[in-house]
Amino acid sequence: MEKPPKLSVVIPVYNGAKFISDALDSTFSQDYENIEVIVVDDCSTDNTIEVLQSYPQSIKVIRNKNNSGASHSRNQGIKHAEGEYIAFLDADDVWLKNKLTRQVKAMIANPKAGLIYGSATLVNFGEDSSELLSQESENTRFEKKSTLDIFRNPYFSTSTILVKKSLCEDVGYFREDLKTAEDVDFVLKISNLCEFLAMNAPLSLTRRVENSLGSSDSSYQDNLDVVSFFLKSNPDFTIKNKKVANKVQRKIYDDWLENLVFKRKISQALNVGLSSITKVPLSTRTIKLICKALVLRLRYK
Repeated sequence: MEKPPKLSVVIPVYNGAKFISDALDSTFSQDYENIEVIVVDDCSTDNTIEVLQSYPQSIKVIRNKNNSGASHSRNQGIKHAEGEYIAFLDADDVWLKNKLTRQVKAMIANPKAGLIYGSATLVNFGEDSSELLSQESENTRFEKKSTLDIFRNPYFSTSTILVKKSLCEDVGYFREDLKTAEDVDFVLKISNLCEFLAMNAPLSLTRRVENSLGSSDSSYQDNLDVVSFFLKSNPDFTIKNKKVANKVQRKIYDDWLENLVFKRKISQALNVGLSSITKVPLSTRTIKLICKALVLRLRYK
């Protein structure tokens, strides 16, 4: 590309001394030239800052005054960014080669698009990923996605997202009051303003983290709150897509119910299952899960 637009990489980190180098190495090995790297440290108590200072390449380091979470850190990175585009990278993730170049080319070729994402490959901590990282890819194929497409499936890795900075400002950045699902809220709001592009290729490696916030019980409620807020804020969309809206909410409830049954949290499972009946139509899966919870309660009473 001739005179590629400036791109800002935003990396939030908290106590990431063990893996932040992998994220930075994958950033500096990209073949996209016009970038700035912004690392936002969320009051780390390990030697993260020392690791950052060891890099000969230029890194803009921002330190939060208080430990405030990933959303606040991403927002600080966006506000200090000088680039036309923002690319997010979690500190424990890494990018595959040519990721940025392929995405920017696709965005420039599609002026109506404001955000592009792809798939992420899940790996375990300590797993040798060198073979995956060394693979070259020229895959630039993508599909255009509508607001309805994104509403049906807004769950993709934040580390694969590249977005126009102006859109981050237009939607009011990431919500800082949410512990989880802030990324879902973010992409749903942006989907109202532009086309999305989904690349048919893996773009990052995501390390599997045990006991992550995304697997907690509260994450299901956060997702329900985000979906409910989006539907209330977009009444025309809700009226037109009522069946889809019910189906999406029902799936979150059923996933939550199944998780609670699996963990043998029977009383909580029954509360979630029965209370959901008054909010969205039942599914066959709901009935089976409630019945299973009742059987377990009787068996272990």
